[in-house]
Amino acid sequence: MDQRTALRILIESSALQPADREKMLAALPSLSDQDVVELGTALARQKKDDVAAAAKAVDAIDNLLAE
Repeated sequence: MDQRTALRILIESSALQPADREKMLAALPSLSDQDVVELGTALARQKKDDVAAAAKAVDAIDNLLAE
């Protein structure tokens, strides 16, 4: 899988608003290779943070229910 395909997958599965997602997908062909890497890294980091935050919220709810 090339970097642009990986970035497309990250964009499509991101928590971005649909309009923002469409803008990013439309701009994808004109991005430089460096831009693709930087944007992919930022989106991957955000996705990791979102997953970690969701896991913490689930743990907090579990703890409240256990009390």
